[in-house]
Amino acid sequence: MPEFLYTAINASGTEVKGTVDASNEQTARERLVAQNLSVTSLKKEAEMSWEEYFSAGNRKISNKDIMMFTKYFAVLTKAGIPIIKSLVILEKQTENLRLRKKIKKIRTGVEAGSNLYEQFSQHDDCFQPMYLNLLKIGEESGMLFDMLEKLNGFLKKSAAMRSKVKSAMTYPAAIMIVAGLVVVFLMAFVIPRFSAMFKSFKAALPLPTQITIAISNFIKDNIILEIVSVIGFIYGVQAFYKWPVGRQIWDKVSLKLPLIGQLVMKSSVNTFASNLSVLLKSGVSVTKALDITNSSVDNLILKAEFNQMKVNVEAGMSIGDSVSKSPTIPDMVAQMISIGDQTGTLENMLENIAIFYEEEIDILVDALTSLIEPLFIVFLGGVVGGIVISMFLPILQMSKAVQH
Repeated sequence: MPEFLYTAINASGTEVKGTVDASNEQTARERLVAQNLSVTSLKKEAEMSWEEYFSAGNRKISNKDIMMFTKYFAVLTKAGIPIIKSLVILEKQTENLRLRKKIKKIRTGVEAGSNLYEQFSQHDDCFQPMYLNLLKIGEESGMLFDMLEKLNGFLKKSAAMRSKVKSAMTYPAAIMIVAGLVVVFLMAFVIPRFSAMFKSFKAALPLPTQITIAISNFIKDNIILEIVSVIGFIYGVQAFYKWPVGRQIWDKVSLKLPLIGQLVMKSSVNTFASNLSVLLKSGVSVTKALDITNSSVDNLILKAEFNQMKVNVEAGMSIGDSVSKSPTIPDMVAQMISIGDQTGTLENMLENIAIFYEEEIDILVDALTSLIEPLFIVFLGGVVGGIVISMFLPILQMSKAVQH
């Protein structure tokens, strides 16, 4: 996304400088005005040089990059190093070129008189709302190190949870791809050798053998069409997922799939409880915490339900009653939140829910893995066995004819 250098006057009348990411100049100006800044100068920053563009460090900013940045920022802050000096050190040691450029812009803005929150907010494409709000609380309360340390722990847990869910979701797909490649290899390269040999028999082949050879010939003769079809299918699935209606359909279906649906629901509840607990412990109001937490949930169906909880709480309903109205959230979660709200221990209760569902996800991932492995063995064994048998049937038939 293009970046714009700006000079502006903030609400206190001080001149501030910095950068803002936006698709065009109009959007950049609107984003700055939304932050109560009166823009005096705005120009598009030069793009990367060719050397930078093709360098190894020019890659997408990952969650791991943000986690390592936060970890080192917390260490430097704890050591008593001034913020600007810390940002200079972080800028020099960051390998990711894109993140390094963002750190430089943040440092430049802070040096010009802006605060950390304002500068980090210009890069909300890689710093989530929860990150920004905790950073703001830490900066305003003089407890920046505590908030950075809390963010570091939160990011570690989130990364571990995402890794577990991702492995559980991709494992079945990986197994299917391997099985498909094995079958295609047999059909495209092994079966044709048998087919050439069978032609010399000058005898009618058994039906299973004829079917196997016909499939093999189709795969071998239409390999380009098949590759194009696979690529088209992948792009079609991606386009469907990016389409709002398609995404809504997929998220609704995914909640109803065996095991996968439980995994999606439990991981979403874990994210909801964990994020909300951290925010409430940091002094964020319930309604704002619900709003920030909602942005961290991926499933659109659950996101809509969590958003409705925020609307209900804003209307005066207790958070326990609001959660109990959700048709998807388990009753146990609603009851625990209600008890925590009534006893004044909501933050601790949410933390317990997050820990419980983290353990549940571990059990579910193990169950999914242990179920898929034998199914894969049975499927692949059946397919390969069927192919082998169909190929040896003519040989057995010929040997019987020779004996007679």
